[in-house]
Amino acid sequence: MSETLYTTGQLADRAFLLRAGEIEYWITDRDSVVLSGSNIIVGASELLIAMNRKEAVPRHAALVTSGSETQLNPIPAAKLASYITNWTIGFSVAHHIAETITRLHPLLAEKMNRLAETERFSRDLARSFVETLQLLEESSGNRQFPWLVSIMDKGKVTEAYNFGLSIRDVVEEKKIDVTSEKLAQYKQVYQKETVICKEGEKAEDMFILMEGKIEVRIKNNPIDIISRKGTIIGEMGLILGQPRTATLRTLDKTHVIRINAKDMANIFKNDPGTFFNMISSLAFRERINCEKIREYSDKIDQAAQGKGEYTVTQVDGYAREYAALVTDIHTAMRSHPEMDWLGQVSELVQRKATSLLSQVGTLTGEVYSIQERARSDERVVVRSSRPVRDEAMPRIDWF
Repeated sequence: MSETLYTTGQLADRAFLLRAGEIEYWITDRDSVVLSGSNIIVGASELLIAMNRKEAVPRHAALVTSGSETQLNPIPAAKLASYITNWTIGFSVAHHIAETITRLHPLLAEKMNRLAETERFSRDLARSFVETLQLLEESSGNRQFPWLVSIMDKGKVTEAYNFGLSIRDVVEEKKIDVTSEKLAQYKQVYQKETVICKEGEKAEDMFILMEGKIEVRIKNNPIDIISRKGTIIGEMGLILGQPRTATLRTLDKTHVIRINAKDMANIFKNDPGTFFNMISSLAFRERINCEKIREYSDKIDQAAQGKGEYTVTQVDGYAREYAALVTDIHTAMRSHPEMDWLGQVSELVQRKATSLLSQVGTLTGEVYSIQERARSDERVVVRSSRPVRDEAMPRIDWF
């Protein structure tokens, strides 16, 4: 007979030691994953977040026992805090959270693929718009060039930008202190256009970005650009011993902290705070994935009832704003050839924008040019005779 251990939204006050059997992890009333094992700690993610934030947090999913053979013992929050100071227990908690995230990925991917095409493209365009402005600002070193201020000001009053802000993932976890002397011994420098690791290879290391930019590619398609200092990359593969899901390549001279399994154990012993922030980042990721599954489920239900929020006209509007932004950056690059960093930004954003806007054009029937600003300073959109496509686009997402 099943028993509900806690429900979504309930404040987290304990974890559980699963001695034997199975438990069900319910994100919505229709979406769940089954977790099994022996002597593993479950329900710890929210407590890790609570320790990080120093306040009680709600459960991001419900936990239900899966039969009378399931054996569980409660672990109060205070005891969990003391338990994870043990390396074996701390790594076990991290391993279980990472495994839970991999179980959530198929659910999330299925939801994303079922979203209306207009909804998917609206989100992709808006996210890319925000990421482009952030990349431009970071690469400039926050210098206040008049042309840069103009581009930023124009971009921040667009609908695409404001929608992108509303749907971006909030990074709540504490940043890793990449200047820590305890981590200095693990520092490694890669020159521009160096492949750090390849998709399909066995994961033997994880990385923390100190300085530079890293491009993420899946099946040789550019998926993301990582530039935020302190970002942890590749910890899932290292913890679970799984093959790499993406290729990482430097876009300029890049400094990282490179950590293997043995190094991780040493860091736990000598710098437990850093290790705690690493496993806390996994807990935040699990939470975000659960929130996305619920959000996308609601969007799918709304679309089924004819209440979908985004139309082809809206997608076209976001695409025009995105094309205009990338064109502004390209025009600035042509005007300031002495700024090598600007040329790099222009190349990167054009590469991503070309792919995304081409896909969007299959829905809107437009061809969006991002190379040159028209003399009238209007956004450049060339009409196309291509029909609007009805079928959903294949999609690859990197998590």
